Amino acid sequence: GRAATRFIDFVPTNPDGSDLLNGTVDIFQLADLGAAYNATAALHGVRVAALPDMGFYALAFNVRPGRVFTERDLRLALQLCVDLERDVDAASGGTGSPVYGGVLPGSWADDPTLPKPVRDTAAARKLVEGAGWQLGTDGIYAKDGVRLGADIVVRADRAERVKMADLIALQARDCGMDLRTRPTELDDILGGLLQYPHNLPGTATPFDLYLGGWSLAPDPADGLTLYASSNITDAKHSDGTTYANFIGFTDPDVDRLLEAASSTYDQAERTRLYRDVQQELAAQLPVLYLWASNSHDAVRSAVATVDGPLDLEVPNWAWQPERLVVQAASP
Repeated sequence: GRAATRFIDFVPTNPDGSDLLNGTVDIFQLADLGAAYNATAALHGVRVAALPDMGFYALAFNVRPGRVFTERDLRLALQLCVDLERDVDAASGGTGSPVYGGVLPGSWADDPTLPKPVRDTAAARKLVEGAGWQLGTDGIYAKDGVRLGADIVVRADRAERVKMADLIALQARDCGMDLRTRPTELDDILGGLLQYPHNLPGTATPFDLYLGGWSLAPDPADGLTLYASSNITDAKHSDGTTYANFIGFTDPDVDRLLEAASSTYDQAERTRLYRDVQQELAAQLPVLYLWASNSHDAVRSAVATVDGPLDLEVPNWAWQPERLVVQAASP
């Protein structure tokens, strides 16, 4: 049928948001207007939405045989060591939101019931000790002569990621883990760590922890096929930027659920299957999800849809521009 929106003008706008206030611009996406503007926008007929970017940051575990975090209970223990909400706020400077799964927050397959563990060092230590590790005189657990320690590889040119790695390492000591931040140049990550056999740059030792960023598409499969067994890197499929499962994670239930989800057009069924995947990943914890950066969209309150008010709480709220309308001002 005929579009409700007769036309859309793309025009230059002042970066301070003043054009929204005087009504010459209706929508200003990816706007960085500052806390003071955002706090008073509603008084001037402007709505400001803080939306997660299409991507996330996470701490990836090398779960291949022989690595420290092959043991699931150690991964769960580290999760319990981390004060995620406070760490995200500190590392991102208040511009990020904690995430707990690999699906775009607020999208149709996002699972709002995913567990959101809070920091509990006693429970973390119980998991470590239950896995057979014993506390040493230096305050670090060990087993069979191996200390519970690892480097966290992180891009050296991303200050927020380095700060998050530092916070994780600091808090992990309260749980008897000796983690160390290892800032690394991007070229050494792309050409080294992400290439099979995924060694620490400059060494012949495989990595244990990598704090990095992943981009997402609206399709939930984009953020979840990272865990498919078919994407595991090996000597023949060595590039971890192409075969995304460089951590070596394999789970028959995840494979089965992903295959089923990609084999149906029934969105309700796909939603159920992808949420089951997220629950299984939360139980296995091959990566510790950390945060998503927020972007801001500013919209005049007069902008609505043919069906009613805009829902600015969901990502891609403007995905159907042909249904947008600007309501006439009251006489």
